[in-house]
Amino acid sequence: MTEFASFHTMNKIPGELLEERLETVKTLETSELEQYSIEKDRLTGEHYLLYAYVHRDAAPGMQEEVFHHLLPLESDDVLALVLGEQPYTYPDHWHRSFLRDGPDGCLVWFSPAGPASDEDQEFQRELLEGLAELKQKGGSEEDIRKLLDRLHRKQGD
Repeated sequence: MTEFASFHTMNKIPGELLEERLETVKTLETSELEQYSIEKDRLTGEHYLLYAYVHRDAAPGMQEEVFHHLLPLESDDVLALVLGEQPYTYPDHWHRSFLRDGPDGCLVWFSPAGPASDEDQEFQRELLEGLAELKQKGGSEEDIRKLLDRLHRKQGD
């Protein structure tokens, strides 16, 4: 019965189910590496803002991987986005829980609520800075491993 349920009631949503149920209402922005569009669930009528981005592995062969985020939208948000009256870029304007790529080709819910402790906030800041740097320079698998190792060592201190 999950195929007729709202995505809001599901913990893990298979990518195939999203492909079957979502249809593009309006493409807001498209570039070589990013896309924003308003998507509608054919069964429930619920709307989502899709943010898709391409990660290119700097290793030989330049493997590309596409990541997806889906932000639930209220009716007013849909109208404002269609009319170009509301900012929508990720992560600056994504303050509510949203779906993002998770394990086994599924999307899972993620809450962008800030961490509680100063230590957690510092870790989050360093992680985001490291990820932004990797995104900017197209970091390799080795660069990602180095970032994670550095953050892991700091957590052990």
